[in-house]
Order: sequence, then structure tokens, then C-alpha cells
Amino acid sequence: TLFIGGLSYSASEDMIRQAFSNCGEIKSVRLMVDAQGQAKGFGYIEFPTVEAAQAAMALNGAAIDGRTVRLDFAEARQERPARSPVAPAEGPKNPPSEKLFVGQLDFAATKEDLNAAFGRFGTITDVHIVMDKMTRRLRASATSPSRLSSRPRLP
Repeated sequence: TLFIGGLSYSASEDMIRQAFSNCGEIKSVRLMVDAQGQAKGFGYIEFPTVEAAQAAMALNGAAIDGRTVRLDFAEARQERPARSPVAPAEGPKNPPSEKLFVGQLDFAATKEDLNAAFGRFGTITDVHIVMDKMTRRLRASATSPSRLSSRPRLP
């Protein structure tokens, strides 16, 4: 199995199969997507033989759909220890953060709105409103490194 990275977000299984068709039989192509079904720009190509995978490595650095792709032999995933869904994980805890996360914002919310709502609780040093990378629209959450004197209670 080969890892393939640097793919365009519009790459398809058929496009990958065509690009690697001269390397031998392809057993499967898996293109990774996020929770919303958007392409992540990488995937895996499984070949039935080591020889076919080695032949495919010759395409490392080739352009597919206008993007230079990177190929590497995939490594087996390491097993993760199971965690109890009830008990918290053991080990060191993260230090307290000065960053406040605010969710469920109105899509019309601005930095000024957040400063007005939270400024009375302490100094706000920065406001970052998260935007969707594809649509450039507000994603209804924000973070703000701040020094709040108390927990805000909104009306």
C-alpha cells in the first residue's frame, strides 16, 4: 500500500487509477475526506504485489491534476490503547489556557460584538473568528486570548 499526498481536492478514484494504470493491477484506492465529505488531499493506493507498488513509486513527484504528488510506502497504524469512556485519561493535564472558546455565534457576529459582550470581564488581547476555508463564511465560533476577571454570564 502506498500513501499519496499533495492531491488536488478534486482528485477522484478514477483519476488515480488512470494515472497509475501502467504500474500494474490496483487493488483499491482510498481518498480521505473530512466529516463533511470534503477531500483532505491525500489517500492510499493498494496494490496486490510489492512489484506493482515499487513500479508506482517511479511516479513520486509527478503531476496529477496539476499538483505534484508525493508517494511513500504506507506504514501500519499503531494500535492505540483503549480508554474508558467514563474515567478521564491518566497522565499530565494541560496547563490552564487564557484562550476562551465561544460557540454557537450568530453568523453576523463581528469582533466588535465579541469585544462588547466580553470586554467588561477583563482585557481582551485578540479575537479570532473562524472562517470556512471554502466559503469564507463565519463558522459560528471564535477564540479570544484574554484575561477575564470572572466567568461571563450572558443575558
